[in-house]
Amino acid sequence: MNISAKLAMITLVAAGQFSISTPAAAVTEIFASYTPTRRGSNMLYFKTGSNDGRIFTVANSTATLKGATAVKFSFVGGPLASLGILNSAFTFDGIAIDNPALSLGGLLIQSLDSGTFSFKYTGLTPLIVGTNVYLTGANLLSGKFLGGQIFGTAAGSAGSVTASTPPKPAVTYTSDLRTFDESLDKDFALALTAITPFLTRVNSDSSINTFRAVSTGGFSTELSVVPEPQIWGLLVAGFGLIGFRLRRQSAKVYAC
Repeated sequence: MNISAKLAMITLVAAGQFSISTPAAAVTEIFASYTPTRRGSNMLYFKTGSNDGRIFTVANSTATLKGATAVKFSFVGGPLASLGILNSAFTFDGIAIDNPALSLGGLLIQSLDSGTFSFKYTGLTPLIVGTNVYLTGANLLSGKFLGGQIFGTAAGSAGSVTASTPPKPAVTYTSDLRTFDESLDKDFALALTAITPFLTRVNSDSSINTFRAVSTGGFSTELSVVPEPQIWGLLVAGFGLIGFRLRRQSAKVYAC
């Protein structure tokens, strides 16, 4: 894909056009996304040992224990998109055990062994899908993953958390509102911005150091063929741009 096409892809992502098709990769459906509701970090990576760490959501920007964070969740495309923007509680928990961080070409890469995530509906208005009614507490989306990674620029303030299948049958989804074909590959990409302190590691035998970040992200399921790795990088960048714009808008509201 040439540079112009890649820039067009980012533009489509930022505009909310989340289905992609390229000559080298068939269509993948990005069916759900989220953005933070409040200002400040909503994700914490905690270095637990020389090669160990854990990344999880936190209820506020000073919390040190895993907790749900308030987000705006949306189904993208299809009939569920008519539900609009939904208030939800997002939890994420990923663990790295005996995985030293790698440094490659100015990037730091921290492998994750496994993790879970969920979005629980916190709105008060019943959600009506066909003849079904879903109330507060409904499982909008949850899942598990085996294998994954955190990566970003060394000494930088932006990165991402991703997991995909292949190489492993790593990502599974469940939802009260829709079903998923277990035979199709699934992926997610969470953009991390405002990483504080900057992304670093002590040495080659250590996991990355503790940091906080603001996360936004998207979740996909394969329709035909898994997209090129470069496409996920563009999607991460796109979600980062969306999150940045939303935080600027929120800052103006808070300043009033």
